[in-house]
Amino acid sequence: MPNTQTILLVPILVVALLVLSCATPEDRAAEHVAAAAQFYASGDFQNARAAAQIAIQVAPKNVPARYLLALLAERNGDIGQMLGHLEVVIGEDHMHVPSRVKMATVLMDAQDYAGAEALAADARHLAPDDPEVRLLGARLLLRSGNSAAAVEELDAVLAGQPKNVDAALLRGVTIAQSNPEQGLAVLARAADQLGGQSAVPLRNARIDILRGLGRNAAADQALRALAREAPPAGEGETPPAVGASDTRNARLAFDGVLQNQPDDVPALVGRGALNLHDGRLEDALADLRGAVRKEPGHRRALALLAEAQLRSGNRTLAEDAWRRLLEAQPMETRASLGLAELLVAQQRPGEAEILYKQVLVRQPDNATALGGLVDALLARREWAAAGAAARTAQAVTTLPGFGAEQTGKVLLAERNFAGAQRAFERALREAPTSDRALDGLTTALAATGKVTEAGDYLRKHLRAHPDSQTARVLLATTLFRQQLPGEARPLLDAVLAENPRQVPAWLALAEGLPEQRSAILELALASNPANERLELRLGASYEQAGRSADAVRVYEQALARDAHAALPANALAMLLLEARTDAASYQRALELTWRFADSYNPELLHTLGWAHYRTGNARAAVQFLEQAQEQAMTSGADDAILRYHLGMAYLAADDRLSARKQLELSLKLASEFPGAAEARAALGRLGV
Repeated sequence: MPNTQTILLVPILVVALLVLSCATPEDRAAEHVAAAAQFYASGDFQNARAAAQIAIQVAPKNVPARYLLALLAERNGDIGQMLGHLEVVIGEDHMHVPSRVKMATVLMDAQDYAGAEALAADARHLAPDDPEVRLLGARLLLRSGNSAAAVEELDAVLAGQPKNVDAALLRGVTIAQSNPEQGLAVLARAADQLGGQSAVPLRNARIDILRGLGRNAAADQALRALAREAPPAGEGETPPAVGASDTRNARLAFDGVLQNQPDDVPALVGRGALNLHDGRLEDALADLRGAVRKEPGHRRALALLAEAQLRSGNRTLAEDAWRRLLEAQPMETRASLGLAELLVAQQRPGEAEILYKQVLVRQPDNATALGGLVDALLARREWAAAGAAARTAQAVTTLPGFGAEQTGKVLLAERNFAGAQRAFERALREAPTSDRALDGLTTALAATGKVTEAGDYLRKHLRAHPDSQTARVLLATTLFRQQLPGEARPLLDAVLAENPRQVPAWLALAEGLPEQRSAILELALASNPANERLELRLGASYEQAGRSADAVRVYEQALARDAHAALPANALAMLLLEARTDAASYQRALELTWRFADSYNPELLHTLGWAHYRTGNARAAVQFLEQAQEQAMTSGADDAILRYHLGMAYLAADDRLSARKQLELSLKLASEFPGAAEARAALGRLGV
């Protein structure tokens, strides 16, 4: 059987032989370039590459052949080869604009901003009104923080090319960074104008922004609409990576490319995004890792890899992906914000604060960074600084309700529930669909015993916004508090029937039906594998039921997935300290918690202090338990068990006066708690 590749190359070689004896090198090269261009246009990239390579063998500096080879190298993810061809083109043709644009884009990705700007300046001189030149200019302006000028450039592109997808997408996302509501509207209008497959990237960008704003119900609704409405890939169209109603065409297209070119980066990234959207996490991770191996600094591949790792429950590997993207693109706002959010979740708010502030230097009105900064400062118990950040958010953003929402978060953390209620009410007047403001208002009302008022407000909200899953979950929670499970459960059942990945609904159902809590959480975790919130709650439920072995299994499972997960490590350590009596368990608890020494979280400091107590280091136990008590008191929390543990540490350190004080306070706060009998016995030994 003849070799397939040989058969494919026969037409090219025949042409070469026919013209070899009667044409100049330039003519022969032109013939091959024409053939290569035809192959490229038809999607036959293998023969296109072969024909173009023959052309440069005949005429090594042939510009069209070199540029075509650069495009083919780009498709294959071979950036070094691409740059080599582009350098020849730029050296030979001082008027070749596309090569300068493409080279500048690569240099931007490599952080050679001076080189990129020099090439962009050449391109602007040659073709100031060229859409690709203006797009490049907009990206460079955004890198320098000049969003207004970037939008002007994008407006100019769209004036000449109203259906330019890249310009429309970049314009909407840029506007959303300072004014999310306006950006959402801009993206929606542009998507409607583009229609079809071209609108998919814009609709996906809207969904990402909605999720970033905490409006998950609206994001889910938009995603369902996209799945219903987006048409399948048509003839000659590039299939979308995410969101199409018929993804079969897209998957077949990507599979077809990868069958012939297993390392094709665009296809790996596209199929990875499709797998991520379809919940095929292992397949997504395989594709995206392959893309990153081939092109380590690929922006979209790294961003998608971070998301895939996060959805797989491994924050550590997600953090690594964001850091790799920031190494390749230090000014990448999306990576900075994604990494900062992870750091807050991993109980490292100090590092997150730095990242948020770096973003705000470039984009002072970035709402996501402002809200994240407030969260990071609250996690550090820096109430005054968090309040100042909330006031800044109110002053510099035009997003309706955003500033009031940030103020409400701070007041809620300070336990100023009346003030928080007023702030969240204002936020909802300005932004009636804000899920976070609705949640905050309900929390503030419940904290002051206004459960009936909260229920009335939520019913009114649902009449105005009947599709709000958040409102239904909050109303069900309120009804459970009013001892009305018969009214609460149907609300949650309806939410979960529509979306079994609605974790807050599962949690509300489990808390509302305590006698079924473990069974409900087991079902929830089956529907949402690797969800840390559910694992922690299920482990706690097992502990309450006396099933410590099952609790250990759940926590160990979480740590097997991500050894650096802070909250599962903390939960497992405290369980080992309380449920076990052997030295090995106590030592394991200390090993799990030693990295919490710089934490601001009183729970983590508490466990670390108690681990030192159990392993015989009374001095260190006192140090960390004192820190835990201090941090807890800043938010008005006072816990009997923490007081008891601190008292026992003081006793072990021979500080009898302090020990007596803390043990007395622990029993004053609660007459019965795990360890209450030991606290009384210790007081007895102290002569009380």
